Amino acid sequence: QLSVEYYGYNILFRKNGEQLYLLTLISGKYIGLAGKKLQRPFWAAELEAIARPVTIKHFEELNRITDFLISKFKLQAANKSIYGRGVERTVLLRPEETLIHPVRVLGGTNGNFLEQFNQADALAFMPDGRLLAGDTDNARFKIYTLGERSQTVQVFGKEGSNPGEFNHSFITTLPDGYRLHKQVQGIAVNKNGFFYVIDQGNIRIQAFDFKGRVLPEKSITLRYCPKERPNCPDGLFPTIKKGDWESLQGLAIDSEGALYISDKGRNRVYKILPDGRLDPAFKLQAINKATGQSILDEPESLAVHRELVYVADEENGNIKIFNRRTGAVIGAADGFGREWLGQGAEGLAVLDKYLFAVDFSQNRIVVFDIKGENPKFIHALVGDFESADGIAIDPTGRYIALADQGNHRILLYSQPEILKLLESKGAVK
Repeated sequence: QLSVEYYGYNILFRKNGEQLYLLTLISGKYIGLAGKKLQRPFWAAELEAIARPVTIKHFEELNRITDFLISKFKLQAANKSIYGRGVERTVLLRPEETLIHPVRVLGGTNGNFLEQFNQADALAFMPDGRLLAGDTDNARFKIYTLGERSQTVQVFGKEGSNPGEFNHSFITTLPDGYRLHKQVQGIAVNKNGFFYVIDQGNIRIQAFDFKGRVLPEKSITLRYCPKERPNCPDGLFPTIKKGDWESLQGLAIDSEGALYISDKGRNRVYKILPDGRLDPAFKLQAINKATGQSILDEPESLAVHRELVYVADEENGNIKIFNRRTGAVIGAADGFGREWLGQGAEGLAVLDKYLFAVDFSQNRIVVFDIKGENPKFIHALVGDFESADGIAIDPTGRYIALADQGNHRILLYSQPEILKLLESKGAVK
């Protein structure tokens, strides 16, 4: 079932008494029923020329105003129907999908107060079940302690370059008008009592103990090479072409304490040994020999499982697998999952034989069986979230956490319920 509640406003643009343009604004929410009532807000704008006659100059001005509105209010330029915007993801389910509901919600409004988020992103659980959450555009991270009937939150970090601080300076303006800043990004937990957080702007990976105290002696300072290797063996890769920018993004850690970092701007993955050095044995297979093209295109999150590194290859819309020791591609160079992932994957997480991949464009989590040689699609978990990003598995067995970036919150799902659901699906579809 689907219903829409909205308000409409019309604004006329006149010049010297002549009506030239009509701007229509709609703001409301659509409400669906799929076992549980779901609501999602929306707003839209439409601009049309109503002058008589309409000339080339009118269309030029129409384009100028439209481009300004899209940039100013971060609108999507493509025409969208309410149904096409994604209602079917929460109301009408495909055969391979199941609607899931969170058992807890953290945050939910945009801002910089204690319980607010400005771009909830990377997530990780500590061994005792406390949740680490990156609050990227507030230049900080949070630690949640989740009791059965209560929760506490601690906030760490602020904008700056000192230990424990994070750079949030401006990088560039993207084609859609979005202003990109350097951010707090990937988070990975070390079993030795501390965790790492990417500080993009200061080109470093900061280390903190489990109480949130910064550990400068364990933090890793990185640098980009001015020239290609081997002239700079201990640095990260330099600019490949004009306009490239560094963007350390995903972070994962293996059983031996080595770190794996994805560089979204340079289409690379780096491996750093526990002593802070780049691993000389990890020679990432960066180029597809058959095509001569880069294998990765804006790699996002990472997940390490046994001898493999899974990489969310966002712009290619698939997931790539690399050997964690050598950097060689495992399986096909074009990866897997493209037919299930819409526009690509964001967060990745592994639980036993399951790989969870956040399908941000279709508002769902796609689950693959990775126990065999070739990953196989099992099922998709649909939720009431928007532009989701990071995902993390609670080692105590209670939760699966998801960063609901579009709604400025973190959703916690019951891990036992999801595992029971996946097991019930039996044979791979």
